[in-house]
Amino acid sequence: MDLAQLKHIATVSIGGEVFSARAFERIRGQFGGKIFHVYGITETTVYNMVFDYQNDTQYKTSIGSPLSNTKGFVLNNDMQLLPLFAVGELYLAGNCLSRGYLNRPELKAERFLQNPFQTEEEKKVGKNERIYKTGDLVRCLPDGQLQYVGRNDCQVKIRGLRIELGEIEAVLSSYQGVKQCVVVVRDSKDLTASGTCRKYIIGYFVSQSILLESDIKHYMESKLPDYMVPNRLVQIENIPVNTSGKIDLKALPEVDFSKHHEESLVPPRDDLEWKILHIWSHLLGIPSTNISVHDDFFGLGGDSVLLMKVALMLSNVLSTKISVSAVFANKTIESLTTHILHGLDYNSEENNLIAKLRDDFSTNRNYVLSFAQERLLFIDQFHGKTGNNAYNIPIYLQITDNNIKRNVLHQSLRAILNRHETLRTLIEEDKSGVFYQHILKEEEIDAFFKVDEIQVTNTEQLDTELNKLVQYVFNLRKELPIKVTFYEMKNTDEDEETTLYMGIVIHHIAFDGWSLNVFWKELQTFYDYFDKDISSSGTNTISDRTLKLPELPVQYRDFALWQREYLSRTRLFDLSEFWKKKLDGYEMLNLMLDCPVRPSLYDFSGDEIPFELDEQVTKRLKALAMRLNVSLFSLLLSAYTLMLAIYTNQQDIIIGTPFANRNRPELENLIGFFVNMLVLRIQIDSKDLVHEYIKKVSNEVILAQSHEDMPFERLVKELEIDNDTGRHPIVQVVFLINKHIDFEVTSSYKNIEMQSLLPLSQYVPNRYDFTVARYDFTTLIDEEKGSLKGTFNFAKKLFHRTTIESYIQTFLHILAQYAIIHETCKILDMECIPPSQKNKLKHSENMHTAFGDFTHDVTLHKLFEEEAKLSPDKIAVVYEDVKLTYRDLNEKANRLAHYLRSISNIHPDDIIALILDKSELMIISILGAWKSGAAYVPIDPNYPDERIKFILEDTKAKIVISNMKYSSRLYSYNIAKVEIDSPIVNEVLNNTNITCNLDVITNERNLAYVIYTSGTTGAPKGVLVEHQSV
Repeated sequence: MDLAQLKHIATVSIGGEVFSARAFERIRGQFGGKIFHVYGITETTVYNMVFDYQNDTQYKTSIGSPLSNTKGFVLNNDMQLLPLFAVGELYLAGNCLSRGYLNRPELKAERFLQNPFQTEEEKKVGKNERIYKTGDLVRCLPDGQLQYVGRNDCQVKIRGLRIELGEIEAVLSSYQGVKQCVVVVRDSKDLTASGTCRKYIIGYFVSQSILLESDIKHYMESKLPDYMVPNRLVQIENIPVNTSGKIDLKALPEVDFSKHHEESLVPPRDDLEWKILHIWSHLLGIPSTNISVHDDFFGLGGDSVLLMKVALMLSNVLSTKISVSAVFANKTIESLTTHILHGLDYNSEENNLIAKLRDDFSTNRNYVLSFAQERLLFIDQFHGKTGNNAYNIPIYLQITDNNIKRNVLHQSLRAILNRHETLRTLIEEDKSGVFYQHILKEEEIDAFFKVDEIQVTNTEQLDTELNKLVQYVFNLRKELPIKVTFYEMKNTDEDEETTLYMGIVIHHIAFDGWSLNVFWKELQTFYDYFDKDISSSGTNTISDRTLKLPELPVQYRDFALWQREYLSRTRLFDLSEFWKKKLDGYEMLNLMLDCPVRPSLYDFSGDEIPFELDEQVTKRLKALAMRLNVSLFSLLLSAYTLMLAIYTNQQDIIIGTPFANRNRPELENLIGFFVNMLVLRIQIDSKDLVHEYIKKVSNEVILAQSHEDMPFERLVKELEIDNDTGRHPIVQVVFLINKHIDFEVTSSYKNIEMQSLLPLSQYVPNRYDFTVARYDFTTLIDEEKGSLKGTFNFAKKLFHRTTIESYIQTFLHILAQYAIIHETCKILDMECIPPSQKNKLKHSENMHTAFGDFTHDVTLHKLFEEEAKLSPDKIAVVYEDVKLTYRDLNEKANRLAHYLRSISNIHPDDIIALILDKSELMIISILGAWKSGAAYVPIDPNYPDERIKFILEDTKAKIVISNMKYSSRLYSYNIAKVEIDSPIVNEVLNNTNITCNLDVITNERNLAYVIYTSGTTGAPKGVLVEHQSV
């Protein structure tokens, strides 16, 4: 349609489907009038939200705010109000709600619920008693507008994990020989000694031949993560169904876990198997007589937390280290016993590997990169051959002691380069395109390492020069990864004294947070040494023993090779298997961005917002962590994941936390890029006790740490994740609590105190504008203060500050509740909305006034009659060449209403069916039906006869109004029929003797119409809409 040609149209309303940017641009390009994006559903009377574009030329994702007869609530799965920006399901209340579904009481009970937010005043007048569950996901913005996200998704949970039973059924049905199957979750209350209710997955299947449960399990284990593999697989003759043809789950046979496989039970055969069996029996709550050495730990109801306890208890019993990964890889008593007896644990093999590799080195100076270095180079490649400055680590010092000697500082810096090869390493590429480390000899350093000196006259010039330094782009193929500059500034024009500043920028490929402490310690040590001139040689070759510096038995190149050699052995297989199963089926965090589309190339420009908890809350949180026997990190992380769950509407949270990755003594005093990203997967069940959830998070952290040797870069490769230059793989959000800042996530020092490094020198932060965001957002918390202080670092291209501020408010609000909640408090009992947002959310209920407000105690046809009195000669209907004024339309509707009453005894809420083509006769028929006292149900003439029959019988329609051409389809029905375009009815409509309005026999609570919608199941459902709801 060419909208520009429709001169008489002042407003265009768009609804029914998601209003896309493309559709908006097409309409706005041709139409300069008002555009309304309307949202609504049949059950709540067509539309309830309106967004007025006014004269905007930019597309918005908002669906608007509620109309005056509507209240909107954004709730989580526990019917709790959510804070600003959090994604939740939209519930609607108000006069807009229909009565429910015709002849579908069970569906009505499922979707039309008691309104828990009904006020006392509303209760007195019987208003807003019900609330409608829309199934649509939205989030509330600060201006009260709602942003549409999508449709809700149903989930089944077991042991805190999201389980898709359909996925399990798909795998089970794909096994050769399985004809039919169904997977269910069952409770077994008498399984544990404590009476705890455990949930189990049971798969029932039908096959023409006898299939072994163990064979099917083995097949499913290769396709599914452990937690999705059924605990039992039961072969039955057929899948029971009820009278409606649906699977009758209650008729499926019960499974007794306590008698699991009695016929094939194999008891322990030696002392070690008995020890393992007793540990299993104790943890699983299963009598030892019911456990076979061939039973699978997970098949008996075990989980990752219990598995970790098996490793700990077994290590204590045997007085030797048994790793969690070993227990995980050997899930039967028999295989675990064999593993232990053959000494296949890996600790002894790795202990001397670095030293062995060191001895095997040749004189070649070209060495492999570490996995972490490869990742940084990969990121650099997407920003041109010259790389980018996002991974620069800036350091800035003001030297307040004029006695500090620049030449000694220079000499000290060079000595550090001598000592640490990684700072004198170039990254080069061979002919096959493989990158490697090329380490300079000590005598080659001076050709590459220069300390620049710059004179500045004022602080503005100093700031400019510092920004140039920290934003410097390294060419790692030709330059060392470190650059140092001295800045000299006169204090006044008359004063000859100067202030010295030292700026250092180091590329992350050679440095991390741990390295910073090593760097400062050695700079101080070397400076003291050279300043006292105790070196007799006068060269830069120094005895570590004289300097009292720890020896460096290895260099970073040794670590890089060890990492690859170590992980090329059996250890890699075990780590890979663990992480593949742990992350199988994981979902990327569904973070709602403030930009229309995520950029195809990640932009590292960042911003950050500081926050702080008061001392009393901090003390209580630390005391709670001690009482629960968890780390403060785990406690804070649990609150952080709850915050993420609120804003993503997900209960399966993936988050990253960097760790030093220096779990070997040889690496403790090395400078280099060792830090690794540990992936944590946290499942949330709102019915869990908060304290139990905190413990669960702690257990997940411990379990992940026991498998921390897997380099993040190798994990990405093992999971076969495609490279996406717009986002980081697996992890988009990072959380850490640290005494030392980690450059893996941010390059700002705003909240980190640093010790005095040189005599009378001080660290001066914030002289430069260089805040990068290497992840979508990162939260760093410092626990050394009396109160917990932190920083929320975020990508400016993805989020507005107001969005992040809402995240912070919610996070702090959850922590504040942690400090005071009772041990019996469940997650669902916690208040999600910070006090600062409550008023804003109240204002979002009924903000829209563009359509005005009106009294709802009248019927629609009465409103029309009033308009006909006020504007009788205005055009009301235009169809092709036909034009009807309000007077014409009202009189014709009156005549039809009289006629309808004459052929049938009509009462309020009776139904008249309309099977009509679009024309002015349809409008006359609707008004005529209302005026007669009935409601109408529209039936599309294109419907098949079966559907027309269903609607006529379901509504018990008293009259059917149709066009003459559809009469033959209605002969078999015992219903009064009116052919609206027949000569007889045409004479009725044009009878000038009848013009007056009819007596009113309906009110606002009577039906206006019934509308049928198929819904997701395809089964028609009739929605009952009253006059007051329209």
